[in-house]
Amino acid sequence: MINKVLKFLSAGLAIGSVVSVICLYFMNGADGTLKQMAAWLTASALYGIISIIYENDSVSFPILTAIHMVLCAAVTLITAYLLGYASSFFGLAVHVLPLFVIIYIIISAALHLYGVFYARKVSEKLGRK
Repeated sequence: MINKVLKFLSAGLAIGSVVSVICLYFMNGADGTLKQMAAWLTASALYGIISIIYENDSVSFPILTAIHMVLCAAVTLITAYLLGYASSFFGLAVHVLPLFVIIYIIISAALHLYGVFYARKVSEKLGRK
């Protein structure tokens, strides 16, 4: 049940975020906040597309994770640069990259813990049959 709620919650947030940005853009114009939202939503969509690499079973999970992290970091740094967060690569490396790494580790840990929890639930259900 919780899995189904999370699935629909995620879909609602994803669709709602995109629709909200589009509506705000046409109703209020593209102010600074809206540009930031649109840029980070675009980056989020790219993160999702990059995550398709996890479908590759011929490469080990740690290597896939390293590739995923590098590609997501590149998207993040490019987005931050285009938004003017820093005027140089050094500035981005100092200000943006550490936060990216922290957030990446937190999200990865949460997804791993969820995977362990879900696998345990499936094992319990299979054991009862």
